[in-house]
Amino acid sequence: MLDPNPDQKPWLLFTNPEFQEGVNATVRLGSKWLNRAPAESIVEVRSTNDSGYLFDAFIVDALWIKICDIPVDVLEHEHDPKCRTHRGLIAELERVYRKKVSPRDYVTVLLFEQCEPDPGEHDDPIEPPRMH
Repeated sequence: MLDPNPDQKPWLLFTNPEFQEGVNATVRLGSKWLNRAPAESIVEVRSTNDSGYLFDAFIVDALWIKICDIPVDVLEHEHDPKCRTHRGLIAELERVYRKKVSPRDYVTVLLFEQCEPDPGEHDDPIEPPRMH
């Protein structure tokens, strides 16, 4: 899914928006996210379900790596508990991307932390008074 407004922060979409305290990781097939969310950038974390916007996140690091080479200590930060092993990660990537995934496929690993919210940044817009 493309961002609706390319001038705004990129959206990281999650089908399973479970997150740990501190640093989290997400794994995306391909290299698209290396340029869209480089280290030290800010992204919007959103759910694919009705909850939509969840929080802004600071990208701590971005790695371009084969799945089989992702260190175990990086997988421990994976936001989705099912993806904290190489086998579980591959199974979930196959489910989400609907294609066969190999341990030798390259992925982008984004390590991120939740940002402190700016007051009112994502509140519902205030409607102007109606003129009668």
